[in-house]
Amino acid sequence: MEKIIVEIKNENKKYPVFIGSAILPKIADFIKGKHSDKKVVVITDDIVKSLYENKIMGMLRSLSPCLISVPAGEEAKSRETKQYIFRLFRLFRFFAFIICVIN
Repeated sequence: MEKIIVEIKNENKKYPVFIGSAILPKIADFIKGKHSDKKVVVITDDIVKSLYENKIMGMLRSLSPCLISVPAGEEAKSRETKQYIFRLFRLFRFFAFIICVIN
């Protein structure tokens, strides 16, 4: 598993991005170790959800994650989708999150 630190320009924020195969169990352990007091949400698209929802949610079961699914495709990569996700974050007070893309 490779770890990349992402910095947001003009803000004093950094966050890790993990890349690799078979990393879901490792991500669960990472979140438990560093962010056990936070709620977790998995954000994915409808296609990945239909193929991998049971596997993803099963592997992260100990974190009691919530799943947000958005339409697949370029049209879903929009300000409206971002605003929808952010509204859900404020409503449910999510703090940690995972974006799952599985090819």
